[in-house]
Amino acid sequence: MSHRLGLLSLKANPDKISDAKKPVLSLEKEGPCMVYASDIKSHDSKIEINDPETPLVLLKENQKIKAEMTVKVGTGKEHSKFIPATVGYHEICDVTSNDNCNQCGICVKVCPKNVLELKGKKIILKDELGCILCGECRDKCKKNAINIEYKSNDIVFFIESHGFLSPEEICLNSIKQLKEKANALKKEIKELK
Repeated sequence: MSHRLGLLSLKANPDKISDAKKPVLSLEKEGPCMVYASDIKSHDSKIEINDPETPLVLLKENQKIKAEMTVKVGTGKEHSKFIPATVGYHEICDVTSNDNCNQCGICVKVCPKNVLELKGKKIILKDELGCILCGECRDKCKKNAINIEYKSNDIVFFIESHGFLSPEEICLNSIKQLKEKANALKKEIKELK
């Protein structure tokens, strides 16, 4: 149970809370019932449970739970429970047709995201951010007429926040940490000389 509680994601600005030693969250329930994260009471208005529908434990008849909890602020380097977001990227591509294209339209029909269009005698990518780079258009073309090329300097970068921090704040904090690490490395390299 303590492990389950320890992995709960909180909505709280890490700059506004400290690793307080006094309990700021409490839980008290008696079975029979399912205990959810929404049953946890916060004694600090700056702290709330990110996903209140998270099931915690099923209590049977005559079983009780009583817990007082403190909050620990940390980074993803310490433990994955502190990672504030799902972050990823994918390359942006350009889909074009060459002279072998006979405008049959198969590539347009097989595209799962409907981002290709037949315009005149050419296949064009009408939504380059919508392309998922699956290659179906190229693979189903019987004339080998579809070319997929990646744009060397363009990517789609996405941040899906799990808590209080906005994607912009997560990105800016990450850049700040990278700069600090780069400066620390630069300092260590200078000391080696």
